[in-house]
Parts: sequence; C-alpha cells; structure tokens
Amino acid sequence: MWEVSKGNDLLHRMQPDAYFPSKHRVSRKEVRQYERDLKVIFLSWLRDPQTERWCYDVVKTLRIDETFRICDDAAANWEAFRNSVLDLALQLRDEDKLPAIYFCFDRNLCNAMAQNLNKELEDRQEKKRAQNASLVKKAQARKEQLDRQAKAKRDLAAKQTQPQTRKAAANAEQQDVLEPALAALLADVDPEFSFRGRNHGVSDEDFQEITKAARRIYPSNSPLMVALKRGIGVHHAGCNKKYTEVVEVLLRRRYLTVVFATGTLALGINMPCRSAVFLGDSPYLNALNYRQMRGRAARRGFDDIGHVIFYGIAHSKIRRLMTAELPRLRGHFPLTTTLVLRLMSLFNESKDKARAGTLVTDLLEQPLFSHGVERLELQMRHKFLFSLEYLSLSGLLDAKGLLRGPAGIIAHLHYHEPSNFHFVALLGAGVFAEICERFEEDNKGVEYELLLILSHLFGRRYVPPYVTEEFVKERGAHPSKVILEAMPYQAQRVIADHDERALKVFAKYAKTFAISKGERVPTLPISKIPVGAPLESPTFLPAHIAQTHFVARSPFCALSGFGDVFQDAADLSTNAIEGLYLDPSSLPITQHIVVTPQRDAVLQGLKPQEKRLNRYLLDFMTHGQPKALVSSNFVRAGDVWLLLQDFHLVLKAVCVALEAISTGGTVEDMMDAEDRKLESGSTIDSSDAGASDEESGGASARRPPLAAETKVLRAFQSLRDNFAEQFYKIWA
Repeated sequence: MWEVSKGNDLLHRMQPDAYFPSKHRVSRKEVRQYERDLKVIFLSWLRDPQTERWCYDVVKTLRIDETFRICDDAAANWEAFRNSVLDLALQLRDEDKLPAIYFCFDRNLCNAMAQNLNKELEDRQEKKRAQNASLVKKAQARKEQLDRQAKAKRDLAAKQTQPQTRKAAANAEQQDVLEPALAALLADVDPEFSFRGRNHGVSDEDFQEITKAARRIYPSNSPLMVALKRGIGVHHAGCNKKYTEVVEVLLRRRYLTVVFATGTLALGINMPCRSAVFLGDSPYLNALNYRQMRGRAARRGFDDIGHVIFYGIAHSKIRRLMTAELPRLRGHFPLTTTLVLRLMSLFNESKDKARAGTLVTDLLEQPLFSHGVERLELQMRHKFLFSLEYLSLSGLLDAKGLLRGPAGIIAHLHYHEPSNFHFVALLGAGVFAEICERFEEDNKGVEYELLLILSHLFGRRYVPPYVTEEFVKERGAHPSKVILEAMPYQAQRVIADHDERALKVFAKYAKTFAISKGERVPTLPISKIPVGAPLESPTFLPAHIAQTHFVARSPFCALSGFGDVFQDAADLSTNAIEGLYLDPSSLPITQHIVVTPQRDAVLQGLKPQEKRLNRYLLDFMTHGQPKALVSSNFVRAGDVWLLLQDFHLVLKAVCVALEAISTGGTVEDMMDAEDRKLESGSTIDSSDAGASDEESGGASARRPPLAAETKVLRAFQSLRDNFAEQFYKIWA
C-alpha cells in the first residue's frame, strides 16, 4: 500500500515503527487493532474515485488472483493434488519451513498421502542406486574391507594385555568408517530421500526404544512404521493410541518433520511446528478450527515466524477463513437425567461424602452452560429434583438414592441418551425376553430383530433426503438395502409409553417452576393483553381462549387454546413459558417415536413424513464390505471405522451389563473386569467376565440366572461375537 500510494499521508502513522513505538514484542490484540485500522484506510481508498485505482494495484501487486486460481485448479483435480504433496514437502524443506503439520479432515487421505510420499521417496532412492550401480559395488567392497579390518583390530586388541594398547586399537577402529556418500548408498534410508530432522539427536537405539510399544500393534514392515523411518508420521483418531504417542514424541524431538493429521493435533497437544499446511477443503474447516490449527505454526522459543500454506482450497473459502471473526463460545453442558444418575452414583460410592457433596453442589450452583439465563440456579434445582423423581419412578433409584437394577447400564451408556433409557425400558418390559424365546430354533432371526432394534437405538444415522425406496430400486443391484426397516410394533409401543411417562414428569417440572415465578396473570409480550384473566377483566380475547387454564404454556401459544398438555419434548422446550430454559436433548425422551395415543395409528403401519434411517449396521452384518457402506449407504469413508467401533463397544457394554444382572453382580465390577482384560490384551470371553468379583472378595452374592435372562444374555453374546468377527475380519 505504501509503494502503490507513493507514501500517502494516511499511511505515515501506520508505519510499524510509528504504530508500535519501542516495542520488541507485539501482542495479538495490538496486531488485530493494527489490522482493523489498515482495513479502514483501504476501504476509504475504495470509496474515493481518485484513490480507487490504488486498491486494484495492491491486489495486482500481491498476485492474489493468480494464487487463488492455482488453489481452485488444485481443488478441482483431487488426484493430482494428492500426488503432488511430495513437491510441496520438498519445497518446504528447501525453504527451511519444516517441520510441518499437514491438516486434512479425511483419515483415509491422510494415510494415503503418507504412504504415497514414502513410496515416492523409496522409488527415487532405488532409481539413484540403479544409476550409480558402480558406486554401490564400490561402497559394498569398501564396507567389507572395513569390516575385515575392524575384526582384525578387535582380535588384536583382545590379545593385548596392556590397557593403553587396547584403547589405541579401539580408537583406530572408530576412525575406520565408511565415507558419508558411500554410506548413504548402502543405507536403508538415504538422508537425501528422507524428511528426518537434520539435528534430531535420535539414534537407532533410541528409535527402536521409542517405537517399541507401537511395533506391538503395527509390524515393522507396515506402511505406517516404514514411513516413520523417513520422518513421516500420521496422527488421527483412527490410529492406535500407542502409535500416535510415538508420533508426538518423535515430532517433539525433531525426528519427524512431516505429519499428516486431522483436527486431533489442533487442541490440547504440545506439537509445535514451523508450518501449518491445509490440504483440501472440508465442512469442518471453519474459522475456529482454522485459528486453532494455524496456531501450531511457530514454535515458542524456536521460531519468530510461522507459515500457513493453503493447498487445494478455493480462494473464497480462504478469504472467509482469514477474515472471519471468531464465533462466540458458549458453554453447553446440559444437566441430563443420566448425569443426575451418575452424580448420585458418585456421591453414594465416594468415601469422602463431604467432598463429593461439594462437587455435586458446585455443579448445580455454577452450571457450565447458558450463562445469562434468568433464574438458572433455581431452574437447575427444580430439574434436579424432578430428575430424581423420574429415576425413582423408573425403579433406578431407591428411597436412599442408591442405584437399583439396570441403572448401571444407563450410566455406562451415558453418551447414548435417551437410547440408554429406552434399552432399559425394553429390557424391563420383556421385549427382549420375548424375542429371545425362540433363540434355539431361529438364532439368525433373533439376532436380526435384536440388531434392528439396536440400530434404531444406538446406530441412528440418516440417509440424504433424496434417498427413498424408489431411488434405491432404480439404482439397480447393490449389496446394501440402505433404508432401515421399522422397529417391531411392541418395541415402539414400550418406548412410546416410556416417553409419555417421562414427558408428564418434566411437564410437571415446568409447571412447578412457572408457579415459583409468581406470575398469576401472564400477558402477551407486545400487546400486554392478559391471558387467563377472570371474566370481568377487560380483554379482547374470546372467552374460551381467555379462560384456557395454563401455567407452563407460553401465553402466545395459549391463544390457540392449548393448555399445559404438551405433545412431545420439542413442544415442551419450545412452547413453554418465557424464562424457562429446557434443552430437549437433555430429556430422556426421543424425537422419533410418537408418544400420544391419538397418533397410535402411526405405530400400526402408517409412515410419518420424517427422515429415513440408514441401515448400515444390518447391511454390514449381511455383506461385511466397508466399501459398500461408502458407495451404497452414503457413509463417509473416514467415519466407517468409527461408527462400527462405537457400536461394537455398545454391544460389549450391553453384554457385560446383562451378565451382571443375570448373576446378581454389579455392572461396575463387570466393567472393571472388562477393562483389566482389555489392558492385559486378552480376548473377550463372557465365560470368565465375572470371575474377578470373587477373586477380589466382592461382597455381592451371586444368584443363579433365570431361564429368560440366560436366553437374552446368550442371544446378545452371540450377536456381539458375530459382529466382532465381521469387524475384526475387515479391520485386522
């Protein structure tokens, strides 16, 4: 701007020396203010016809259009973009901008780029050896000669009796080493074709020790481990934890200089680098993630300047990322019913009751969500009490607040609320026992029905809106059926009844809170007309509406004649009285099963106009093809492993909990035993899952399981084992 305007008067005060007088370090806040002031000047130029041309000259000087055009071309040719990563890495190495973290939100692409980069380096190293075959032979001959000389000196030193003579022979042996140029030709990894740090200080022995734990998971010849030797690493949630820890250690010790990662390296990990490279666009690449990821560049104490490189991202997206303001961060930690159950478990099982009570009280008095909500502390007290009432009515808490029955299942599946409550409701209503009654005669059919119900509860994933039954038929032959069938009627009815009871409890909570506000005659927000006033009160509303009895309902919604009878959780949370904070996701009520008898016809065959669920779990059990889940079931390739792994963990937790119930033990003891087995590396075997309770002196007496419980447990264990077989076979 200074050169284009030839020293415009407005820019004199924007000179860094004048704007930041006598400062060796500039804070981020000051830089942001400097940026805003510079934008004001640039916009003033743009609005003035006499200086408008300067703006175009600035853009032309920076060659922004050409840079963005290159980005657009790279985004259009994804395959070329993936294969050209080596050129980018070599350029960064030549410009001394390594180590670099390459951020890409596609796990499979991270793995593919790391493997392609390693293979390209291997091919170039082999090509160099082929072109210098004579030098390779010379290096091999020289190495053999040095080995013979070293052996002769060792033999001579062993015969010497004087310490000085042995020390002189050892020093002479150390001096006889192969020249670096010849040693590089014979090395497994030529430094010229490697991205290992120049002064990493990690010896071969150190490398073997650091990677020892990872080599138990991945063999030494696996692509990920081979890439590590060339200074290339991968870091995402799909990698084994031992491997990611190795990547973190080697990057901090400057052994790795190229790491392909998703957002796992953006938060909470000390992984500084010199450059942050953004590879390809993604819906997850927003202003917040961009700032977190670019913050990796510039290592404190090592680099004064960090570098950010965009590769394969459209110029419009780059401009939005660089100029967008940070979104306002609001805590969202709702007080769910499962959380109340877990708090009660924490309090009852704690040895220090006073400290546990203080922690629970602090959480309720200082909730980490929805700051600024009117009378939030009072609402939390009401909701906590009514959550306790709901848990007590459901038979999950006794009069002393102790967990009862299948409460352990709900606590351990807390991340699947409200499906954890629905599973327990189905279990208590005998739906699973009725299905598993014929397990001996039709085990495949029983497993299908169980998996169908569990898909509705724990595997909820929607297909795109345009995918209908007709669309699936027109596509032709595919291994997947794509659209999930309806849940059995009896299961739907049990869930609907459960939700109806829960809705009544929390509607009562809303009424109690509304009464505590003390507003006897609510008024409309704009006109201030009283609603629900006595007949003699002046009102312009019809009598049947004016006299509608309501307490928790919003006065505006009461104009239509609605009282305090709510249809579902969305109705309760959206149309309740002003000032009541109620998150529908925090209620143990689902949004996809009808809950009123008036709509019971939907359960008997009529299909409501709602989103269609994905059948990916049933389809995977049928064909076991992860690629078909991507092509037919519209699941992102990077999500396939996570979704199947998550459901596999649900099945294991359910089986452990069912065994605890059938034998009279506790879910916590069973889960602890399962965790110990997983840490020791043993396979899952339900026959000894509860043995640790007796070995540890557990006080709970085991009772013989009932016949129905035994069949349910065996059916779920069979489903777990068959699903695990499919899962491990594909991802071995």
